[in-house]
Amino acid sequence: MISSEGRFCIIYCIDDLVDVTTYVIDCDTLRCLQLIGPSKLLGNEDDFRNTFLALERYVDQLGPDNHTIIVDENGDLVKFTSEDVTMEIRFPKYTGAMDKHQVIRRSELTEIDRLNKFVDLVEYNSSDSEAKKELAFFKYTLNQNWIWRVWIDLHIHKALQGNEHFVPFHRIIIDDVTENILGFTYKCLSGTRLYDYDGVFNFCWLKQMTDAADELNLRYGVLHNDICPHTFLIDHDKNEVKLYCFGLIIKIGKQTMVPLADVNSLIVWVYQFLTGDRQFLDRLLHQESVSKIEDMGEWKLQRPIEDGFDISDYRKHLRD
Repeated sequence: MISSEGRFCIIYCIDDLVDVTTYVIDCDTLRCLQLIGPSKLLGNEDDFRNTFLALERYVDQLGPDNHTIIVDENGDLVKFTSEDVTMEIRFPKYTGAMDKHQVIRRSELTEIDRLNKFVDLVEYNSSDSEAKKELAFFKYTLNQNWIWRVWIDLHIHKALQGNEHFVPFHRIIIDDVTENILGFTYKCLSGTRLYDYDGVFNFCWLKQMTDAADELNLRYGVLHNDICPHTFLIDHDKNEVKLYCFGLIIKIGKQTMVPLADVNSLIVWVYQFLTGDRQFLDRLLHQESVSKIEDMGEWKLQRPIEDGFDISDYRKHLRD
């Protein structure tokens, strides 16, 4: 089930200095909505706190024909309206061969659970009556501004098929009627995201994480650009973690601004993951933050590490 903090995806806001109109996707019901309220309440919000509070308060009261929530300066409901704000999504057309091992139609997927923004756990119901059903994660978007991310993610996932460091690609998903590409599936592993895990952090996982970053950086010449506990999946059956989510990947040397080095991201996130200290996460992951972490005399662990290893082993591996 999707978490409350991950339920709403804000597309954009318009502030005319009297009222703010915010266009939102409810990622639980997959509906396009808008919230309208005074600038005094909803304007100049870097964290959209009042916006999210109003949405959480009223979204489940919307009728099937209601798409707009209007609130007053106190955040109290004024009314719902039926103005439909659903946006057209221009999905790319699939023009390749209809190979069932590469492409399946949306109707062949049965939704099991909605896990995150535009990520569903699905069951693959084969059209040729195969006895074995597969679980997979279906990644898509209802935000036109994110189509390019899904497109890049799909192509990178597909290109990395067979590489043990990365979550295996499954299928391209197309619309039953238009045959437009709606997204893709990647294989379901036996564990959760590393972000959702609260058990022992194994040393071999750390090595697998750095190996995945090295594989992208040194072999393929690209930066993942979003390495963090959210972008690793655990496979408990094999005692492995695998990297995924390649929508922000960039080619080394082609970027127009200084990127966040994947190894620096790993150092900061592993430190935070093991210690619970979040002081570096609200800053850009610059070398200054990494240097401070590496220069610390002691990491005060809040999470267990693998028996037979000391935190010095983890730190040495990150330095090397």
